[in-house]
Amino acid sequence: YSHPKRHLDMVFEKSTMMRNRAKTFDRDVRDAINKVKGDKLKDKLEKTFFSHIGFFDLSVSLPSWLGAYEKALDEGKIEKDAIAFADSIVRMSQSAGGAKDLASVQQGSEYKRMFTMFYSYFSVLYNMLRRRTKVTQKEGLPSTPRAFMSFMYLVVLPAVLSELIAGRGPDDDEDVAVWTMKTVAGYPASTVVGVRDLTNGIFSPYGYNITPVADAFESIVKAGKSTIDIAVGEGDEGDLKNLTMAAGYIFGLPARQLWTLGDNLDAMMSGEELSLFEALMIKEVRD
Repeated sequence: YSHPKRHLDMVFEKSTMMRNRAKTFDRDVRDAINKVKGDKLKDKLEKTFFSHIGFFDLSVSLPSWLGAYEKALDEGKIEKDAIAFADSIVRMSQSAGGAKDLASVQQGSEYKRMFTMFYSYFSVLYNMLRRRTKVTQKEGLPSTPRAFMSFMYLVVLPAVLSELIAGRGPDDDEDVAVWTMKTVAGYPASTVVGVRDLTNGIFSPYGYNITPVADAFESIVKAGKSTIDIAVGEGDEGDLKNLTMAAGYIFGLPARQLWTLGDNLDAMMSGEELSLFEALMIKEVRD
């Protein structure tokens, strides 16, 4: 981090995988970017939608690559093997969207793939938890402390901190210990396709949704009903939101985030105290 530009240039020069990682760190991001073929303003805008995610991914994957590369050199590996080792460490610890990096459950027809959308990270997490379990079973009691620390780093901290950062911490009248146990208990289930959706329906306030594609169809159906309401003069803000969400899905635009930002900016102009961070977050729970 003390010399980010120098290290970035060095890593990109040595590793083709890292040079292309901003576009291939996730299967769905890779597919979304590859589908944008034009050179119009809208096409250029769509290509930037995931740039901020790619930037923050590099803030983690770049140090991981450097650490693995230097470790391999210290162990006497030649340059070519050190680069290959560093590439493999990033793919195994941070996920990747290349065909060679996907689990079998992530491959196949588009019908099959729609049930594993946004699953890349949790596929890696499943493999890491499975590996730690096997190592612990093989080594027995002496490996218990390391297994405990792995559980803390891989499950407890990500589960709790991700909810707190997103502003979804315990309610004022909710017991913190109970909230923490529920949050941690549901996190490992996110690594298993099908089970993760059932668990989210039980432990989260957002309900059951087997694939984000279903949300798209639901929004379009709601938009049809809202169009009728508006036509007969019974429309309200909810109907306008339904139309906005449907338009976002149809034209590939981040309508939900735009609506959230606009809604929160309106609240700020009305006197409600919201920080910039709060204004950018989705605060409401879906009905």
